[in-house]
Amino acid sequence: KEEEERKKKEEEERKLKEEQERKRKEEEEAERLRKEEEERAKKEEAERLRKEQEERLRKEKEEKARIQAELEAADAKRRAEEEERARLQKEREEQERERKRLLAEEERKAREEEDRLLREVAAAREAAAAQARDQKLRQEAEAAEQRMRDGQAATRQRRERWKGVGMRIQEEYPYRVMEVQGILAEGEEKPRTDLILENDELTAVNEIPTARLTLDEVKSLVQGPPGTCVGLEFQR
Repeated sequence: KEEEERKKKEEEERKLKEEQERKRKEEEEAERLRKEEEERAKKEEAERLRKEQEERLRKEKEEKARIQAELEAADAKRRAEEEERARLQKEREEQERERKRLLAEEERKAREEEDRLLREVAAAREAAAAQARDQKLRQEAEAAEQRMRDGQAATRQRRERWKGVGMRIQEEYPYRVMEVQGILAEGEEKPRTDLILENDELTAVNEIPTARLTLDEVKSLVQGPPGTCVGLEFQR
């Protein structure tokens, strides 16, 4: 009985140890599985974070690229607009230069035509005065005067912009100078008051004698487009 009791106890102890060993192994296995699960979860979390980081970086890169593209497009548009404005400005300047050139050419021709007409008037009057009884010469003088008046009427609007030279003369021949405000000589920048003196007689304008011309005709000869020159002859 004692032997059986001893064997029975030994068997129970063995079974208890085996049970404890089994539980220990199960616990170890469970711990191993838990650790593996935790490691897998960590890896998955790390992978998820890595993908999120990559996605964020990709979106940031795309956003930067989009912003850069928009900036480049805006810069290209700005340059194109500036080039277009510069081109239009250049065209306007060229058109303005051409307009001024044509205007100056028209005024020059108008000034030359008026000089020619007044030269004809002066010559016709001189010839008529030399032969006062010659009806034909008087008619020619009258015709020249009419052509001159017609020419002035055709250029009246343009002649309104014409300026004088800065002096005042008597209202009748010999057209002595009464006042000099300042004469701007050709090639100089500032007006002068010592070129012409009071009581100097204006004898010709652009080589056209003033002896047979009225005050208005003399003024018409002297005046011209701003910036142009006129030839004046005086007797002191």
